[in-house]
Amino acid sequence: HTHTHTHIHTHTQGGMHVAQDANSLYDVAKLANRVRAGYNWDLKAHERADAAGVLTVTEENFEQLVIKDPGHIMIEMYAPWCPHCQDFEPTYNKLVPEARKITQDGAEGVRIARMERWQNKVPASVGSAFEMSGFPTMFLVLQDCRDRPIPYDDKGHTVGDVIGFIRRYVRAGCKAAPARPEPEKAPEQEELGEKKEL
Repeated sequence: HTHTHTHIHTHTQGGMHVAQDANSLYDVAKLANRVRAGYNWDLKAHERADAAGVLTVTEENFEQLVIKDPGHIMIEMYAPWCPHCQDFEPTYNKLVPEARKITQDGAEGVRIARMERWQNKVPASVGSAFEMSGFPTMFLVLQDCRDRPIPYDDKGHTVGDVIGFIRRYVRAGCKAAPARPEPEKAPEQEELGEKKEL
């Protein structure tokens, strides 16, 4: 009798383990579905962005579009599966014609861009400046201080709110941009480290 008892016992334990694993797999599958749905959304969103004149920034063209090309640029860093990002998309696309009117010194106006930051990294040279506080995070990059992007921190998220923010900072200029994170120190330490290794 004892034998059958232990047998049933291990069997139920095993059953419980299976159930737990199934649950965590279910969560993974749910996330996978959400991510997949997000990418399906993003394909369409990409077309809508193109049509609206929103630039698409990737790891490959970041340097060119954000750091080198002339003019200020507002960049939204988003994840395709993030509901807020999806909800905000139509508003973001409407910024383009308004932002074009914000000119200074005969410049072209402010460019509007989006970057899928779930799979794309920003270049290490500017990485720490583009710290994400969550999705989406928007940054205004002013032409003369591109290493000091200004994170959008206003409460409202209407076209008027965002345009007001851009206008305010374009007018205030680089003196209103956040201070650079302490430079110099890290590279020196690295150099010392390298010398020690030799």
